[in-house]
Amino acid sequence: MILSRLINDKKIKYILVGGFNTVFGYAVFYTIYLFLIKYISYVLVILISHLINATIAFLLYRTIVFENRNPIIPSFVKFNIALTSQLLLNLACTVILVELINFNVALSQFIAVIISALFGYFAHKNFSFNEK
Repeated sequence: MILSRLINDKKIKYILVGGFNTVFGYAVFYTIYLFLIKYISYVLVILISHLINATIAFLLYRTIVFENRNPIIPSFVKFNIALTSQLLLNLACTVILVELINFNVALSQFIAVIISALFGYFAHKNFSFNEK
């Protein structure tokens, strides 16, 4: 009974799917970073990993977390608006940590991902997948 309620709770689903998505996104970022950092900027690495992760995130949040039935194209547009806000927050945090505070790039990205994930819950709940 308690487990059933937990599984159906949007916040729990968001944490689980978001946790997976965060780990997946960071793994994509770090893999690309390891292979391409000699050739491209870490900012470009973040953008490339964001594009890959965004598609997976949309499908997971739409189907598992918010169980959204709105038309897919408008939902995808709204999702990407919210996700772009998350991306800008992520980039700002990472650049500030790396360029102004001299943190390690990988650690800075880890911190930025946590901050932007928290922002993302409210953005997706109230904007991307809002069924009003």
